[in-house]
Amino acid sequence: MARLPRGTALLRRYVLLDAIGHGGVSTVYRAIDIRRGRRLAIKILATAPAGAGREALITHRLRHPAGPKIFEYGEATAPAAPRSRTSPLELLDGVSLAKHLVKGRLDWPGAVGIAAMFASAGRCGQLAPTPVLAVAGLPPELRDLVRDCMAKRPADRPASAEVARRLSGIR
Repeated sequence: MARLPRGTALLRRYVLLDAIGHGGVSTVYRAIDIRRGRRLAIKILATAPAGAGREALITHRLRHPAGPKIFEYGEATAPAAPRSRTSPLELLDGVSLAKHLVKGRLDWPGAVGIAAMFASAGRCGQLAPTPVLAVAGLPPELRDLVRDCMAKRPADRPASAEVARRLSGIR
């Protein structure tokens, strides 16, 4: 998908300012909501893959200071992006995880904090425990607990009281 020019209007209320990030299937733009007079971000998917709405739902459920609030999810048209899936979302300031990792690996408490944020949104097919389990210096007890919590079958996952008990014993 070609980058949309500054001033492109979407859904008769969002005006794009500039691209601030892109990936394999989407571009994120800084924008203005002209109805509310606030700056926000808009993620535009180049295609609408199966489950595209699920990504917006998962992001919405990740209510954490490091995760943006989703304002809506829908389909918009623009000259260079006919019938594109869009997600207007909260514009956050800060450092991306990728830029943070340029400085070096996270310590295990930092890595576990990030994993906990994703786990709180609910298990989904795109998130796997492997990156967390590969963190250098991760205590074996915590590695085993993470693996148990990410069990495929909910019945195989430990209850919250068991998780709390096991966490309290990790030093």
